Amino acid sequence: MELNNVLKIYKFPFFNDKKMITFIKSVFNKPREMIISTPLKNRFSNKKICDSIKNRIPIYIGKPMVSLFNYEIPKYSQPFGIRYAICGKAYLMKGNFFYAIHTWGVNLESNETLDYKKIVKNGKINKTKYRNETKKMIECIIKAKNHYQLDNVYLPLIGLGAYLSAVSSSERDIATKIFFEEIIKTDLIVVILNKNIIEDYEKYQKNIEVGNLFTPKKGKYGIVNAWDSNSFIGNGGSYDNSIDGWFVAGYGPNKDLKNSSFLHNYFFNPKLCDKIL
Repeated sequence: MELNNVLKIYKFPFFNDKKMITFIKSVFNKPREMIISTPLKNRFSNKKICDSIKNRIPIYIGKPMVSLFNYEIPKYSQPFGIRYAICGKAYLMKGNFFYAIHTWGVNLESNETLDYKKIVKNGKINKTKYRNETKKMIECIIKAKNHYQLDNVYLPLIGLGAYLSAVSSSERDIATKIFFEEIIKTDLIVVILNKNIIEDYEKYQKNIEVGNLFTPKKGKYGIVNAWDSNSFIGNGGSYDNSIDGWFVAGYGPNKDLKNSSFLHNYFFNPKLCDKIL
């Protein structure tokens, strides 16, 4: 599908900088090396994973934002426990490239989400279930790292921001602890703006870098986009004040990592479902 046709889905400028559109068109035919990575113990068939990808919604911010797009919403519900990452080469507007890994955290942004209904009871997080879903997310990232033979992979505090909106501060602390307990078993690098935002920073610091996620790195590297559990890659674009919007639409704090990862959406990659790992 052509880029212009996809952008017509949105009732607003998905990219608020026309230079982004020009740039993405210029790299449209370059190799993307796309894969879908799954957890080590994946109980979903390739067909079910592909159905999940095909039945996503253009913009999902707590609910389908139907006033912002022209698209027929599929009669489909994402199943609980399905996990994957869509990954591929992303070219930088300032030259060179990196590997983008699009995946999402445990979604507890409201008490209506599927994850909340399955993981939270009486306001308390089921630690075992939360840990299992977190481990599966991390396994998707690690599998992509190994597939592309990346030197390093950098990720945000994925799932620890808006996705914890529906639980108390004490439960958010529990979720953060579980996240880092799993991260320190790996060589992944979590990028944070200030070490003071992490309790027990010294305990986890070997896996933490203080800086800006949207800074190009050295070597052959990957960066994780904190995607949404229901949306297209990029979610609300220039209307989305989150990592997914900034990462893909190239705006906000993303000054130096403007990239072509919008082209990682399924409709630009019709054979993507043949590359599920």
